[in-house]
Amino acid sequence: NWLEPQDRFENALGLTDKSMTKLRKIITAPIIRRLKQAI
Repeated sequence: NWLEPQDRFENALGLTDKSMTKLRKIITAPIIRRLKQAI
């Protein structure tokens, strides 16, 4: 039964994907503020 581990793998990817988008928002927010202030 190879479907079960594949599901787990996709779930793991989904979790890392969500955490990556959160990290990007946290990292890019101050950079965007600085750029807006510069303009």
